[in-house]
Amino acid sequence: MVELKKYSFIIVIVFISACSSIGDSFSADIQKKYDKGLVLFNKGKYTRAREQFEFIIMNNPGSKLSIDAQFYLAESMFNNEDYIEANSAYSKYIRWATDPTRIENARYKIANCAVNSVNKFQLDQGEARIALSLLQEFIDDYPYSKYIKNSEILVKELRSKL
Repeated sequence: MVELKKYSFIIVIVFISACSSIGDSFSADIQKKYDKGLVLFNKGKYTRAREQFEFIIMNNPGSKLSIDAQFYLAESMFNNEDYIEANSAYSKYIRWATDPTRIENARYKIANCAVNSVNKFQLDQGEARIALSLLQEFIDDYPYSKYIKNSEILVKELRSKL
């Protein structure tokens, strides 16, 4: 009986250490994916970077790395001119983020997505008004932002088209 207890104790220790190494390996894999995504993003390969960031978000939700990946996922979509998806990705980022500079950037990009989603040939009044509203909200919330001049120019352009 004492032999059995001794062996079961050893088995438990081995099992716990095995699980621990699996977790460490997973964290290292996630970090590698993130680093690879950043390299691809910085090279302008947004579609391939997007795949890396999506993997991180799906497999490690709620982590700091996942939140950062959400920002770069949104940036990748924006740079690929997938404005509707980018808008959604930026909104998800804002829900969990704590970095005020990136939140400001995301809010500006959300307004920009709305502006870019407005049909250029047949200006949809509804879409244009939503874009104006988002731009005005951004201007009101961030009056000293580095994006203010661009936001004000976009507001003037949209108002002249209405």
